Amino acid sequence: MAETGSSGSEGGGLSSGDELVAVSDPDGVVTGAEPRWRMRRDNLWHQATGVIVRDPLGRVYVHRRTATKDVFPGMHDCCAGGVVLAGEDPEDAARRELAEELGIDGVRLHPVLRSSYADSATRHHASVYEVVWSGPLRHQVDEVAWGGWLTLQELSARLADPTWPFVPDTRALIADWLAARLADRQVISGGWDSEATLVEGRWIDRVPRRAEVAPALRRETRLLPWLAARLPLPVPVPVVVGDDPLRVRHVAIRGEAATSPTAAMGTDLGDFLHVLHATPTADAIRRGVPGPDQWRAERQRSLTRFEHDVLPLLPGVSQPAAQRLLAALTDTPASVVIHGDLGPDHLLVEDGKLTGVIDWTDANIGDPALDLAWVLHGSSAGFATALAAAYGVDDSLRRRAWLWHQLGPWHEVTYGIDTAQDAFVESGLAGVLERLYSEPRHTDLSDECGLRRRNP
Repeated sequence: MAETGSSGSEGGGLSSGDELVAVSDPDGVVTGAEPRWRMRRDNLWHQATGVIVRDPLGRVYVHRRTATKDVFPGMHDCCAGGVVLAGEDPEDAARRELAEELGIDGVRLHPVLRSSYADSATRHHASVYEVVWSGPLRHQVDEVAWGGWLTLQELSARLADPTWPFVPDTRALIADWLAARLADRQVISGGWDSEATLVEGRWIDRVPRRAEVAPALRRETRLLPWLAARLPLPVPVPVVVGDDPLRVRHVAIRGEAATSPTAAMGTDLGDFLHVLHATPTADAIRRGVPGPDQWRAERQRSLTRFEHDVLPLLPGVSQPAAQRLLAALTDTPASVVIHGDLGPDHLLVEDGKLTGVIDWTDANIGDPALDLAWVLHGSSAGFATALAAAYGVDDSLRRRAWLWHQLGPWHEVTYGIDTAQDAFVESGLAGVLERLYSEPRHTDLSDECGLRRRNP
């Protein structure tokens, strides 16, 4: 936050060296005013301000000072700031410097800290603020040579390098602020494909657990900003904030998992899915969503894997019914944009209302019945009935949704195999058998599916 100079007035006013600044004693009490040049020459204690600029995703704007600055020239800084002029309030000074250096005006300043700094070049008592800014930035050309957004992790990594030319006063002043925010991270349990972390209570960071997941995360950054404007419930709008490793971030959607969905929620989700499934597929494909041929190929790879790796693990008496299930899913349609993994963990609820639909890694052009599998056959009757009415579910959709619901635990088995977690294999196999011999909510579908069998 090394101080900058005022631009002065165009009509022959004070130069930046002659402007009067508020000087103080070592305890921070303002004692008078001195010309800027004398404050610099004698390294007098004075008042200063700094403003940390963050974007809506929490990144910090870092800039490089021009080589002509009178203190710490050519160094990087993450505060826009400067000296407090004689008679000026520190917050007013911060607003003035923010507008002069970066062209940011009309924003609310949040006080962050007040502290002191002293070395052979400057001694000041600093009032530091934070703002959130999503608009354009305009550099003051004689003071700012370059600027760019960094995550706090990136900023911390650079500050860990003592050779990185960063102004020493900001380095010292924000150390505790930066450490506290870096520590404000809560890993969210679960998630087979990505590790999710709640950052500062405001953002969700997702990092792929396996290399093959990374393309799907990048695809979300192209698809979801477009989908968000179309859908009647909030969805994440992720942005890539790091490449090594890949890290995407979005504003956290409020709510908890929908473990006890109500009929009203069913109506809302039915409307949501109706709009989602009416999304133009060609537009979605242009944004990276896998097309129907890719869906069919991936479906066949999964079914073949299940036949080879899961089927042999089932009791011999159960294998014929399991084979019929796999055969029944070999020719399902691929016709609409689907979420692809819709369950209670991916529906968020707050105060009895749906607040959003998350985790779009498996979005595809696929069978709409897949999105209806859990909601029709694994949730409460009231929720399922209301959703079916709002969506307009017909017998064909309901029948295929039952097949997809039965297939769900097969994925748990292969995940357990791939990750060498026997607990997932065991629970997945138990789920396969349970659903294989259970009946759909509408029992008249059992015979139509050809899957009703007495549990041996």
